[in-house]
Amino acid sequence: MSEPFASTGETPVSATSTPTIATSAARGSISVDMLMTIAGGGEDRELRKLLVKDADEGLSHLENLHTDALQGKRDPGTLKGLTSWLANQGEHSDPSVSAIMREISLRAQVELAKQSVGAAGQGN
Repeated sequence: MSEPFASTGETPVSATSTPTIATSAARGSISVDMLMTIAGGGEDRELRKLLVKDADEGLSHLENLHTDALQGKRDPGTLKGLTSWLANQGEHSDPSVSAIMREISLRAQVELAKQSVGAAGQGN
């Protein structure tokens, strides 16, 4: 299995690392790959714009979660937005785009699971 951050030179993030490092690394790596994938080929630019917008929305939700974590807060609206975005994800006809979206979705699932475990541990 390949390292998801190997192309960026980043050190792999362990499961015990803070969401700060994981979210920042994921955003940088995915954004570059996504732009290169979407920029290639001239077919259906409008669809590609929508895919970029959708991917960026997911990354923005993860970034908001990261900001909340840095501020030591837990905003239910942030979690709801990420959950809603994740629920609306599906497969795409372009395998490269699907792979990128799966990476973002996986990161979102991991972060939501961490939040769920954290809330259970705090009795919330």
